[in-house]
Amino acid sequence: MTKQTNPFDAALAAGKQAYDKALKAWKDYDQYAVVGKDNLEAVVKANTAAIAGAEQLNKELIAVAQNAWKVDVELAKALAAVKSVDELVDLQKDYLLAKTDAAFAEGGKLADMTATVANDVATPLQAQAKVTMEKLFKPVAV
Repeated sequence: MTKQTNPFDAALAAGKQAYDKALKAWKDYDQYAVVGKDNLEAVVKANTAAIAGAEQLNKELIAVAQNAWKVDVELAKALAAVKSVDELVDLQKDYLLAKTDAAFAEGGKLADMTATVANDVATPLQAQAKVTMEKLFKPVAV
């Protein structure tokens, strides 16, 4: 003789199973919400670093422009006082060499600053991307 299942017990078991699935889905949703919040915080940190870096680069560019202006004014004063062609040629040669040296020095400094800013921006994003991937793609326990 086969044992018959009570319809009430079957409904109760199905309800419990549905409740357990819903509870697991809710816990998973909560985990994804935390991941989203953490991702947003990483973006905010990266944007803060980008803004700070842009400010530093802007200050440096302003300083470069101001220095170039001063050098050009000094050149104009020196050109006004030139008394011979040889003196003019020497003045222009020295000016061009100084400008070339300054351009290379400032270019290197700006390149270093830009690399630092890029690293500061990328660091929180890379760290959070790693955490997110670990959370979202971790093996599911069965």
